[in-house]
Amino acid sequence: SHMVSGWSKPIKCHKVTGHGTLTLAGALQQSCNPVMMRLAERIGISTFCDYFSAFGLDSKTGIDLPGEADSIYTTEENMTGVDLAVYSFGQRYNVTAIQQITAVASVANGGTLVTPHIVKEIIDDDGNTLASFGTTAVRQVVSEDVAETISQILEEGVSGNGGAKNAYVKGYKVAAKTGTSEKGTNGARIASTVAYAPADDPEVICILVVDEPTIGSLYGSTVAAPYVSKILGDVLPYLGIE
Repeated sequence: SHMVSGWSKPIKCHKVTGHGTLTLAGALQQSCNPVMMRLAERIGISTFCDYFSAFGLDSKTGIDLPGEADSIYTTEENMTGVDLAVYSFGQRYNVTAIQQITAVASVANGGTLVTPHIVKEIIDDDGNTLASFGTTAVRQVVSEDVAETISQILEEGVSGNGGAKNAYVKGYKVAAKTGTSEKGTNGARIASTVAYAPADDPEVICILVVDEPTIGSLYGSTVAAPYVSKILGDVLPYLGIE
């Protein structure tokens, strides 16, 4: 647990007995809240908010669908140290699944945030392309080196003993991150897993969000990750990815 100024008691990790000493890679793979809180303290509110914005978490993605929702978050001028602490491990703000997957896709894309589209192109019966939507790069969020490092850490979290090991697909390198957040104050949870593959040259990204799981474990690692593995296990061979 970690004591944050402005909050009356220590903020715990999901593993209440503690993880012991962790590297940054290990902390990401084990979803350790105290490490994220300490990192956020070092980074500070201003820089944290800059990256929150750069990854598109405070704006609509511009996907070609009507009625895209906004996220719900605290602006930099209103953000407290407690907000920063819990934002660091993904709580007390709300983003849409399309915002989340677009942000993670920027890491898969070598650090470039891209506008998502429903279809790549429209082709008629004779094979003529009627419309093509291309790729709109919004901005470079992090460097290619940073993106590669994150991908490697997330892949080792699947192939090793990380929290995302249930997203493993035999014969493929999968990069994945699990998510478990509290929903309101009644003990309900949202459990998720986002994954892309092949980790070293990504072609596919997938997000699975389980709203209020009620049976068995309430963690993304057990409720969502195995299903992401099944989806990728079908999709990767279908796309002809060796």
